[in-house]
Amino acid sequence: MRRVKARLSAETPGPFPRYLSVVRAAAFALVVSLVIAALPGGRAEASTQDLVRQLDGLVSGFAGGTGVWVSDPSSPTPLFTHAPDEQVITASLYKLGVLAEAERRVDSGELHYNDPVLIAPEDVTSDGSFEEAGTSLTLDEALESMITISDNGAALALWHILGGSNIDVTLTKAGMADFHVAYDDSEDNWATPRALGTFFTLLAKRQLISAAASDRMLARLERQQINNRLPAQLPPDVLIAHKTGNLPGLTHDAGIIFTKAGPRVVVAMTWDALDEDADSFISSVGALVYGAILEPSANARYQVSKTAIAVDTGAEQRVTVPITNAGTRTWAAAGVGSVGLIWELRNT
Repeated sequence: MRRVKARLSAETPGPFPRYLSVVRAAAFALVVSLVIAALPGGRAEASTQDLVRQLDGLVSGFAGGTGVWVSDPSSPTPLFTHAPDEQVITASLYKLGVLAEAERRVDSGELHYNDPVLIAPEDVTSDGSFEEAGTSLTLDEALESMITISDNGAALALWHILGGSNIDVTLTKAGMADFHVAYDDSEDNWATPRALGTFFTLLAKRQLISAAASDRMLARLERQQINNRLPAQLPPDVLIAHKTGNLPGLTHDAGIIFTKAGPRVVVAMTWDALDEDADSFISSVGALVYGAILEPSANARYQVSKTAIAVDTGAEQRVTVPITNAGTRTWAAAGVGSVGLIWELRNT
């Protein structure tokens, strides 16, 4: 487990130990006749290989340490990883585990959104707590503050109610044994980029706890107000569901960026770097992922004519391309399971 010296900061979880290392454009149109819907037109800004190369360069140029996970939720293989199994103190990313356990209990009827959550004196930290001791919030209000503004007081009150061991059981059952929420004050919260990638992959597929719980968690994470990392270089209308975390020497962001080519899970954990350098690095990761129109998995075969086709400038040539589903999932034109085609045309 990588360790760095760390002290309290605005997003510290509160009672846990603070250490861990931390074509040329073509002048003609090609119309492809398909039985599946085509994605909006536009040139591919980067292939998967381009993205990997760009992210490799970004990682190698970063002065600190980092663990990165980038994936398409529909693919079993990540698009890019760097140190994916490094165990890193989560800082406020542990609040994702608290959120999941709370939503599990809401689903089961053990808890309700209007249940009271009392902020006790031991829940209030020197930084990052926005409610005074003795304040009573509803469960819904506590979850909203914990996620959208990373309120430590609300998070610790929920942690005391839910119990770290129970949170860990829920995460492990969901396939995240490497996402550990402290049982008591003697332990650290830690996770690997892979585990956090699994968390957001399940969310994106609406498979974390339940479809309804996933929808509620996604909506809350989309209301995130700390947006100086993954979203910082994105257009303002881009949808992103994410959670940040930081302690001195530790700066993280993890979530789902909804790109033109579909959702992308992005986890960036950093250590041993200045906050501003880490913020810039993480925002650059987000920008590269968003800017890439990625090559889909090889689950389709197509056949095109081997005879050259001459087309006058400004003219339209209609070509039929037979496409065979070589994958394991049935294609649909709309709704759940719908399939789109990214078609890139280049001069040769």
